[in-house]
Amino acid sequence: MTAEGTAAGHRWALAQERAEAVLAVAESTDRQRSMGAVAWVLGGSAAAVAVLVALGLTLPPEAPARWAVSVSVAVGAVVLLIVQVVRGAVARRRDGLAPAPVVALLQTRERHAVRQAFHGRRAVPDDRRVVVDAAAVQAASGAELGSLCVTAVLWASAAAAGGTLWPMYVALALVNTAAIVVPALDTLAARRWLSQHPAAGEQAGDVETVRPDVGS
Repeated sequence: MTAEGTAAGHRWALAQERAEAVLAVAESTDRQRSMGAVAWVLGGSAAAVAVLVALGLTLPPEAPARWAVSVSVAVGAVVLLIVQVVRGAVARRRDGLAPAPVVALLQTRERHAVRQAFHGRRAVPDDRRVVVDAAAVQAASGAELGSLCVTAVLWASAAAAGGTLWPMYVALALVNTAAIVVPALDTLAARRWLSQHPAAGEQAGDVETVRPDVGS
């Protein structure tokens, strides 16, 4: 075995250990997260941004209704952001720090292979199933998705309120909106994959091994 192959094997072994630790503390509900919850978060955020864009295009900056709606949405976004921070702090105090990402020790190509696996684009060999399973459990939590959506709405409301800095707020809203795409796709794909696959080891022969694409 070459030095590169030895290093790769070591990385995957460490990822396997981390994945087993993640799955050991995962609850059954972690594999049964609703796709609808993600749709509500994305849909609600998109609707709020659409209303703000409509206000910005149809009402002049000095219109009281434009300012009132923008401020109301901004306050609601700040409240939601604070709620998420508090919930995260309570969860960390109750459960401890969240496990580090399973794929953090892997190279970029290997992380991409794991992501493609729970997106259903690659076959999952038996010796990689636990890593893919744990990576999907972590991605399915959508931990950062809510914060990204709320932040995008917050910047959109600031832009809709007008003022001299509105171009900067528009740019920040666009950047945050673009940052939502990959986590949203990963969360949806991971929840779908987990709903279609039993936990690793639950059913013998359930994993189809077609080719060692992941980690090859």
